[in-house]
Amino acid sequence: MYRSIKKPYLLASTLLFVLGITVILFLALAFSLPFSQEPAHIPMTPTPTSTLIQIQGDLSSSR
Repeated sequence: MYRSIKKPYLLASTLLFVLGITVILFLALAFSLPFSQEPAHIPMTPTPTSTLIQIQGDLSSSR
């Protein structure tokens, strides 16, 4: 029970691994969106909720 507390590098490496995958996914989405859609249809103002829903829809449809 105390071994997991004495190994912080395991937790740090896991967090870095997950963070790296997330960054790679967001970069892939950012580079694929302008090619799949017309740039004029991309809104300049950020819409967090609709973007998250769209990303979840893309991930679920790709499986």
